[in-house]
Amino acid sequence: MFPVTWEVYAISARSHANYPDQLPRIKVAGYLGAKDDCDISLWRPFGERRVEHLLLTDSPAQIRERAEYVVVSETSMAAHGVVFANWLQQSGATFVASTNAMLKITGGVQSWRIVRFKE
Repeated sequence: MFPVTWEVYAISARSHANYPDQLPRIKVAGYLGAKDDCDISLWRPFGERRVEHLLLTDSPAQIRERAEYVVVSETSMAAHGVVFANWLQQSGATFVASTNAMLKITGGVQSWRIVRFKE
């Protein structure tokens, strides 16, 4: 059973809140998710970090130019027929951490990964 709408949106505002331990104090975090996924918690600490939205069609070089660490929705990738493990290998990124989060009622709990694109 899904929680009521206001509960989900209250949760989604802090859905990635456990990532600060895995994301170093970086100025830019990459975000590869669905266009309506909530990324607000990744902006923390506010005023010190910004979030760059990336596309599945971006090349590894394009991603590296914009962000070293990227938060990736495995669920969003699967919806586009992309297997996370294959994308990770092809991109040359390194797996850092994973978690599950509910960002919206219709999506339910989703799998999220942090990856690192080294220069």
